Amino acid sequence: MYVWIGCHYRSGYHVAFILLMLGLIPPSVSLAQRVVQPDRHGAGDSLHIWRDQGFWFARLDASGDIQPGPRIYLHRVVIDGLEGVSAKEVRAIWRLEEGRVLRLTRLRQGMKAMLHVLERKGYLLAEVRVAGTYLSRDSSRLTVLLRVKPGPRVPLARVEAPGARRTSPKLLYRMLSMQPGRWITSYDPEYIRGALLSSGLFLEVGRPRLQVYERTGAVIQIPVTERPPGQFDMVFGLQPGGFVGQGYLELRNVLGGGRFLRMQLQRQPGLVSRMHIRVEDPFLLGLPVGVGLAFEGYQRDSTFSTQDLTLKGGWWNSSRWRVYLSLRLRNAQVSGRDSLSSSRSQGAGLEVRYADIDNPENPSRGVQGFVHVESRRKRLRGETVRQQTVEGRFRGFLPLGTRRVGVVGTDIRYMYADRYGIEDYFPLGGASSLRGYAEDQFWGSFVFRGLVEYRYVLGSRSFAYLFTDVGAVQSSSMRWLLGYGIGIRYETPIGVTTVTYALNPQDGFAGGNIHVRLAVGL
Repeated sequence: MYVWIGCHYRSGYHVAFILLMLGLIPPSVSLAQRVVQPDRHGAGDSLHIWRDQGFWFARLDASGDIQPGPRIYLHRVVIDGLEGVSAKEVRAIWRLEEGRVLRLTRLRQGMKAMLHVLERKGYLLAEVRVAGTYLSRDSSRLTVLLRVKPGPRVPLARVEAPGARRTSPKLLYRMLSMQPGRWITSYDPEYIRGALLSSGLFLEVGRPRLQVYERTGAVIQIPVTERPPGQFDMVFGLQPGGFVGQGYLELRNVLGGGRFLRMQLQRQPGLVSRMHIRVEDPFLLGLPVGVGLAFEGYQRDSTFSTQDLTLKGGWWNSSRWRVYLSLRLRNAQVSGRDSLSSSRSQGAGLEVRYADIDNPENPSRGVQGFVHVESRRKRLRGETVRQQTVEGRFRGFLPLGTRRVGVVGTDIRYMYADRYGIEDYFPLGGASSLRGYAEDQFWGSFVFRGLVEYRYVLGSRSFAYLFTDVGAVQSSSMRWLLGYGIGIRYETPIGVTTVTYALNPQDGFAGGNIHVRLAVGL
């Protein structure tokens, strides 16, 4: 089958030259793209630039100057052998237009787009080659003949993950949206790697390899290193107000299905404590829908206490995006001068998460973040108070050179309501919040933190860093804050240890906050 893109064929054309033989167009986009190597005078790169602008006959004369020659325009693209794909589908993805300058990069993009169309139809072994080129008599218009070899359609035989001892094959197929026996409609190694890394079940994921067997089909091999099945974290802090201690227990990939259990207990100065328990199942009944249930309790001496129960359901269709819906129930008790008041609230929320980073343990490039919006109705002393909250977090990672990484980020929490109570405010301050200040030192209806970090990478999970945090909190008025310090995260034989020393301008060097965290794999 032939697919013509461009105007109809006219007589009077002859074969003037074959770009394939000259090496200007790669014979197949399945091969590595050809890079013109510069000669001793650097003329190779210059010629490549001229030719990419449509001056296909650009050459060096005897004096070393570049003679561009005539500019070549596209007359037509003829595609031979494109079975199973309509001309309409090709025109929808093709980037070349008749009468326009014929650029090498555009031609390559068009050939790659054709391969993506064939991949979605199960032709993973397809090739697109430049079979010939035909130049008009006035040497200004070019007809390009492309020959397509779809090859056989490839079914998936199995996915192998050497190193995955606890992860079940069913979970792998669900995370990759694949199923044995079905045609492979897309093979993207970076997507596969990103999907497994974003699951949080693996420390390392190597580059996938595709092997095709005529009788059984395709086998995808993915070398992985699993995370420990559990982790116990201990965080100790020494700050001007006293000692701070936290303990975390995480169980991952319970029964090989990717299930998750997390328990947290935190103790702060002043009879302040927090407890958090969360369980998740990422694939309910084998569907790409996850469910989670969380309980959080907070007690602040005799001032107030809260209890939150949250049910969350998530859905995703890629390794980068996650969408969650949530329902929340909250009880709060606030002590007054002579009485104790209680309130109840119900809320529904929407959360969208995005992550595209190269290494979840120690990112060097990429972005990640989330936005959560929630609407609540609070019943207090027979009255109904409406509340709307917005929470967001963003992190960006930028390589600055060998072993150096820059990090920028923001955290924001905001509530709009008819009336506020102390139990509605958000906390700010501490090792995981505004560094340089005591845990939950500030409270407000609006809290903000912006951060900048400079990291020097010491290993796959280790780095030293300098940081600056800028914070803002609003209760009765807006207040701006500044924190800064140094830290190191280092992998030891017993686990990953993190030590930070954070300061603020008011307390000075002697009033700094020291935090030590030890994460031990179980």
